[in-house]
Amino acid sequence: WLLVAIRPGLALRLPRPGRWMNVLRRILGLMMLGSAIWLATLLLPHFGFTASKSAQDTVQWQPLSEQAIQSALAQHKRVFVDVTADWCITCKVNKYNVLQKEDVQAALQQPDVVALRGDWTLPSDAITDFLKTRGQVAVPFNQVYGPGLPEGEALPTLLTRDAVLQTLKKAKGITQ
Repeated sequence: WLLVAIRPGLALRLPRPGRWMNVLRRILGLMMLGSAIWLATLLLPHFGFTASKSAQDTVQWQPLSEQAIQSALAQHKRVFVDVTADWCITCKVNKYNVLQKEDVQAALQQPDVVALRGDWTLPSDAITDFLKTRGQVAVPFNQVYGPGLPEGEALPTLLTRDAVLQTLKKAKGITQ
């Protein structure tokens, strides 16, 4: 409206009212309804309503900590770190499209792999510090450590199966 106030001639270029306004109103209404439903699903766990654990996720995730990483490395194990949050759309995409696939699940369940998960759904100083020390400020964040990657290698924000599997092999010391 500020532009129309500055240049009244622009008002002549605005479309005339008509059927298109009703169609647009319905489309925007559906988008708002979808957003409201999505936001409600984020709030439900805080009121005691929790979704059942996905049958596909069979990895025994352990809580993320620097000590857990160092302990696993001291035992010559590989470490897969997943920092996620319930409100993170990209985290959910990574989970359903990559982390819950059979080959990735099998790789994460190897005896020499420790899977660590940090949940940043609610603010956590420990996870915030973990991310900051790695130059990150947001989730998702995934990193792999191991004898072949003692300093760790960060994975791309949007995971692929190949990236996860190849980096796990690299962490073991296998480059091919």
